[in-house]
Amino acid sequence: MTKHVKYVAIKDFKDLKDSDKIYTEGDIYPRPESKKPTKKRLNELLGNANKQGRPVIKEVPLTKDEIEELEEQELDEQE
Repeated sequence: MTKHVKYVAIKDFKDLKDSDKIYTEGDIYPRPESKKPTKKRLNELLGNANKQGRPVIKEVPLTKDEIEELEEQELDEQE
């Protein structure tokens, strides 16, 4: 079962660990074509351990529809 959250940019930033992808406030992190970020990277961006010295993303709960879609995808992958 997947954790039911997504990450949203709260400040504009350049992801130096993803081909210098530019995220603007409100963008979903990471972009769909990017590899899944490590827990360490998420913690850097959620906290102060990054070049801006402040959080640049926040955790946002998925909507009921997003959770249902995710669970359907997980079931399809198990088949």
